[in-house]
Amino acid sequence: MAFFLGLICRSAQVCAQTGLPVPAAVLRTVAAGESMVPYTSFLADPLTGIYNRGGLAVRAQELLTLQRQRTVILIDLDKFKPINDLHGHAAGDAMLVEVVRRLTAQGRTSDIVARVGGDGFVVLIVEPHDRVELEAICRRLLAAICEPLMFQGTPLRVGASMGLARYPTHGTALTDLLHAADVAMYHIKKNGRAGFSFFEDLSQQEALLAEQTAVQAQFSWDPANHFRAMAATGGVHKALTILDRLDGQDAAEPRAK
Repeated sequence: MAFFLGLICRSAQVCAQTGLPVPAAVLRTVAAGESMVPYTSFLADPLTGIYNRGGLAVRAQELLTLQRQRTVILIDLDKFKPINDLHGHAAGDAMLVEVVRRLTAQGRTSDIVARVGGDGFVVLIVEPHDRVELEAICRRLLAAICEPLMFQGTPLRVGASMGLARYPTHGTALTDLLHAADVAMYHIKKNGRAGFSFFEDLSQQEALLAEQTAVQAQFSWDPANHFRAMAATGGVHKALTILDRLDGQDAAEPRAK
């Protein structure tokens, strides 16, 4: 219990520092004296205080039952990994918290912002918008995300690739909408990044290629690159030992310098 309470306190502190609201479901859980487990493991992201994938699913279940247009914007940060590798996880955490602050500042109070992955976010636009309005929203979000963040005297920058899907045109379930938005987002990734794409604009061939790219990205983790990054950030002996094994060398033999 102390562990879960600590996560709630940390999240509340982040919310206080960034001006983010603590999710209402969390407040209800605390006020009722219920277990902290639903909050930490299902409803909210402990770092930023916004909904996680589980919390988004709960809210979407409420919102997608109404016959009103909704829009899912899936956002994947570009060039975020080098911040962790070069400046440490404290810098990465600071960037994630700041991105959440900016996403929240750009939206309406009715919009839902959720963190659905390490550097992946969803903005669920609750109010109906036409195409022109949605494009303007995406440009504002992109401009806000791309602004540098000063961390210990160093400007840190990320970009973003965004994919949009609309309810009920592209699906009536959250999973379908996220899939469509993911395909649209990877279309942007495949074509230079730093932009946004509507799922409805993709031809069948483009959608297929983007989906293949998304699948490949899930299985393209290169352990050698991971451990080279480890070596660059201080874990030299351990990283080189593992790299020797990956290269098929005898780990007992010293790596050539």
